[in-house]
Amino acid sequence: MGILEQLISAASHGVDERRRQVPLEELEARLGQRDRDRPFREALTRPGMSLICEYKRRSPSAGDIASATPLDSQVKAYEQGGAAALSVLTDETHFGGNLADLAAARASCGLPIIRKDFVVDRYQLVEAAVGGATRFS
Repeated sequence: MGILEQLISAASHGVDERRRQVPLEELEARLGQRDRDRPFREALTRPGMSLICEYKRRSPSAGDIASATPLDSQVKAYEQGGAAALSVLTDETHFGGNLADLAAARASCGLPIIRKDFVVDRYQLVEAAVGGATRFS
């Protein structure tokens, strides 16, 4: 099995596990509890260069990445440095991320945030919305 197949398999397995813990209907009910949205499209279309900075704990090829820097410090530095938006890697198996990172990033900065993961199921899109990811439109 190649790396792409491994990533997809791990994502599918993770969705199955999380769906057993929190059914889709329960997750969808939480959508109404979201606070105000952060306009992602506007962040990318403002004048000048728009950068999307990424928070990633580790990489299969590079190992740990800035493991001594707390998530809140890193995303605040991105925001203060002029980032237009934030990407948070939530793949747990290969990149060490999780949905709690998404929520923590949202609590730590005012940037629009996207969830970066191997999305294989609609369930993950609802998780992303509940966890603090920004709608694109």
